[in-house]
Amino acid sequence: MSRLFDRPAVRNDDPQPSHDAYAYVLPKIPERYSKLVTVAASFGARGATAVELADAMELPRDSVSPRLKELERKGLLIRSDRRRVPSGFKVPQTVWVHPEYCHEP
Repeated sequence: MSRLFDRPAVRNDDPQPSHDAYAYVLPKIPERYSKLVTVAASFGARGATAVELADAMELPRDSVSPRLKELERKGLLIRSDRRRVPSGFKVPQTVWVHPEYCHEP
């Protein structure tokens, strides 16, 4: 697998509660969910569309799209009010952001 998936969702200099929260949540979600959350975090404040996340994970979009709403319900991803057109597409898509990078209420 890509090195991208091995990156922790918290940085070394994050406060201890962030590390504790990550350690608490990680075993509770399936592996693909944790990878999706980690990949979403790698996009930073820019966020990512379902297509961009699927491309980064080398998975079909229909394997990623349904997980986004599930992760939103768990509070692990946030649906932003932004939309953008991914490369190769004509229709704007929702941009998803990791909570660490979201400044929305």
